Amino acid sequence: MSDNECEGCKNGLDTMHTKQDKLMKKYGWVVHYVFSDADYPFSVNVHTHGFPSKFKQPDMQLCVPISQENAQGIMRNLAKRLKAGDTFQPNEKYNDIIEGFPVLICSAMENSREVLRVVFPDKDGRFDTEFSSTQIKDLK
Repeated sequence: MSDNECEGCKNGLDTMHTKQDKLMKKYGWVVHYVFSDADYPFSVNVHTHGFPSKFKQPDMQLCVPISQENAQGIMRNLAKRLKAGDTFQPNEKYNDIIEGFPVLICSAMENSREVLRVVFPDKDGRFDTEFSSTQIKDLK
């Protein structure tokens, strides 16, 4: 099993849903990892559920090919910040979400719901202006 194989594929959908229900009851939010989804940049759609009711903030999304462990760490950091009273605004750059690494937060659609997408800069430090769309070109 690869690091990028979804939990439903690894353990079955019933097991995954049971675990996520427990996590939602305990923490008020969960992270879904969807890999090989051609509708999203880099075919990656890592997103939260529960932020609107828990934090009064849209759910968050990452569309970068990083490990589940790193994606979970970023999502936990976002949740910690929201719990402390911070808010994230679309079209704003943040230098303190990932230590020493700037990111852009933008509005995007994840299936039929609006989310805030965490966008990483390209190798030259620029942010792709089309990243708010689910149909974008890969950064090279």
